[in-house]
Amino acid sequence: MSILVAIREERDELKRKLEDITHTRDTETLPFSMAFLLPRQLAHILRAIYMDPKAVSREEVLGIISYTGRVKMQSTKVVDVAICRLNKRLKEHGLRVRNLRGVGFYFNAADKSLIKKLLSD
Repeated sequence: MSILVAIREERDELKRKLEDITHTRDTETLPFSMAFLLPRQLAHILRAIYMDPKAVSREEVLGIISYTGRVKMQSTKVVDVAICRLNKRLKEHGLRVRNLRGVGFYFNAADKSLIKKLLSD
């Protein structure tokens, strides 16, 4: 019985995070878009990964992609392509989205401080 409760709590937390992500206004992602010259979808993904203290799961990134794009195929390959595109854009700034298997995508502390510096400029 406790396993079902844990699964339900995890599902509810994921739903809350997806609601937060999908209710993010474009004005909140504009600094990310302008600082890194990113399209809307990649700016939303970058903001979500930057703002999350732990890591952003594949499901959350897929939710962002579904919300910001016209993706008909709900596949993890779509997430891989988006993260690859984001990494190509961030490479020129010396940044990289890291992946922790089974957990999600994140920035290390040095990358987060560099992003903060670039956003303040």
